[in-house]
Amino acid sequence: MKEKVILAYSGGLDTTALIPWLKENFDYEVICCCINCGQGSELDGLEERAALSGASTLNKQVGVCINTGDACFLLIRQCNQ
Repeated sequence: MKEKVILAYSGGLDTTALIPWLKENFDYEVICCCINCGQGSELDGLEERAALSGASTLNKQVGVCINTGDACFLLIRQCNQ
């Protein structure tokens, strides 16, 4: 069984390029998570972009982030469900 990694995914160049790198260098199953804090159309096509890059799933959550610690906790808790 492959180890899994949760990637806080924005859909930008850096996090999109990181998906195949994690798979090729560490043989991880990559699970992408994104918190929708009202970005609107910026999130359009996110699922397709993540899948084409090799992510196994993309989990989008709606939420308001109070601080970075809360955001990390929310991502880990929601993406592990």
